[in-house]
Amino acid sequence: MATLGLSHNLFEHIPDVVFTFKKLRSLMLQHNLIGFIPERFAIFKRLTDLNISFNLLISIPPLFKDLTDLRRLHIDRNELYQFPTAIMGLTNLTDLSLVGNMIPSFPEDACGFFLLKRLRLGGNRLMGLPQALTNLRSLTDLGLQNNALTVFAPHFGRMTHLTVLRVLGNKITTPFPQIVDRGTKPFLSFLRRLEKALDTGVLDLSKLKLTLYYHPAGVPKSILLTLKLNNNQLPTIDGSQFEGMVQLERLEIGDNPITEFPKEIGSYLTTLTYLDVKNCQVSVLPTEWQTLVQLKELDFTNCLIDRLPLEYGHLTSLITLTWTGNFLKNPQPDILQQGVQFSIRFLMTMLLCRDETPDLSLQRHKLLTVPKIIDTLSCLNSLRLDHNRLFFLPDFIGRFTMLRYLSLSCNYFRELPKTARARVP
Repeated sequence: MATLGLSHNLFEHIPDVVFTFKKLRSLMLQHNLIGFIPERFAIFKRLTDLNISFNLLISIPPLFKDLTDLRRLHIDRNELYQFPTAIMGLTNLTDLSLVGNMIPSFPEDACGFFLLKRLRLGGNRLMGLPQALTNLRSLTDLGLQNNALTVFAPHFGRMTHLTVLRVLGNKITTPFPQIVDRGTKPFLSFLRRLEKALDTGVLDLSKLKLTLYYHPAGVPKSILLTLKLNNNQLPTIDGSQFEGMVQLERLEIGDNPITEFPKEIGSYLTTLTYLDVKNCQVSVLPTEWQTLVQLKELDFTNCLIDRLPLEYGHLTSLITLTWTGNFLKNPQPDILQQGVQFSIRFLMTMLLCRDETPDLSLQRHKLLTVPKIIDTLSCLNSLRLDHNRLFFLPDFIGRFTMLRYLSLSCNYFRELPKTARARVP
C-alpha cells in the first residue's frame, strides 16, 4: 500500500495496524486526537507526504530527522510552542505548513530547505523573521498572516522569486500599510528601495501615491544623503520626521498637494544643498528656512508664492533659484532678473534696514519702480535711490514722517516728484 487515509476520526494514537505498511508513501492523519508520535514511526523511510494537522501534538520527536524522503509535511493546528527542530534536516521538503500553532520564532538554522516552494506559518506568534529566509530561492508561496509582525527588514526585498506573500492580520508599519495592501510585487519593491538606501544613502520614495509619510524602519536616518518624496499624494509632511537626518544634502518634496511647507526643515536639515518644493499648493515660504546657509539650489516652480522672506538674505550660498510660475512681488521682477546673488543681497539690505539701521541704500539696483516692501519700513531715516531707472516715486514715500534724507540722483525723473519735494536734502 502506498497511500493511507485515516483523517477525520477520533484516534488518540496512531493505530498499530498502520505500522505494518512500511512502504507507505502518503499518510493522512489530520483531524484526529493524536497527542504523540511513537518511536516506531521511524520505519516509514519512504514517506513523502504526511499530514498530521488538527491534532494535539505539542512536539515533534527527533525520529523525524530520518524521514529524509518527505516532500510535503503539514502540521497545522496542533499545540506546538516552538519550531520543531527535528524537521530541520528534511532538506527535500517542497511544502511545509505549520499554520495555527503558537510558534514564537523561525530559527536561523531552519532555513536550509532549499527545495521548499511553499511555506505556511500563518496564525502563530512570530515577531520577526531570520535573514537566512531570503536564501530559500525556490520559495514562491509564503504565508505569514495573523502573526505579530510589524517590520520587514529591507533585505526581504531580495525575495523576487515570491509570487504569493500573505501578511494579512499583522500590524505592519514597514512597508507602509498602503503599500502592503497593494500586493506582493509592490511590497517587495518597496523593501528593495530601502535596501538601496542602505547602500547609497539615497532613499527614493517618489511616485508611490503615498498619502502619509513617516520614516520607515530599517534605514538609519543618519546615513541618508538624499530623500525623495516627490510625485506622491501627500497633503502634509510631518517635519519631525526629518530629525536625525544629519547628513541630508538633497530633499525633494515637490509635486504633492502640500498646503504648508514643514518649517522644521530649517531646524533639522541645515546640511541641505538642494531643496525641491515645486508644484505644491503653498503660498508662503517659511522664514525658518533662513538657517539653510549651505543651500545652493531652491526650486519652488509653480507654487503660489508672492514673496521671498527678507530673512532669506542669509542664504548666501544660493546659486540657483527657480521661481517661474509664481507671482513674486518681493523681490520684484527687475531685482530677480539681475541674478540670485543680487536678489539675496537685496533681501539682506532690506533685512538690515528693518532690524538694525534706519538707513537704506538701493543705489545701482537698476530699479524701474521702488520696491513696495519699503512701505513696511516706517522708521526709515535715510533712503538712497541713486543710479536707477525710476520715472516716479510711489505715494507711500510721503508717509515716512521720520525720513530726513532722500537721494534720487541719476534716474529718469522729468520733474521733482511731489512726494519728494519736502524731502530733498
